[in-house]
Amino acid sequence: MGAERVIDLPVFTTRMHPELRARLRAAAEVTGEPMYKLVEQAVDLLLDKNLNTADRRLVDELAKRRMKG
Repeated sequence: MGAERVIDLPVFTTRMHPELRARLRAAAEVTGEPMYKLVEQAVDLLLDKNLNTADRRLVDELAKRRMKG
């Protein structure tokens, strides 16, 4: 995704269980990665592991459409 300034990224807000939030924060602390990058990695891993090639292409195409507006 390249180098970016965090301030330039859109804000994403979600609700999560306190246990998951604590695990995410702990993982960020242990790895030294920001939480948003860990979320990006988790989504990529989830899609790569659980979707077949056709569904992954569909997700990629829908994401491209949404990026255009």
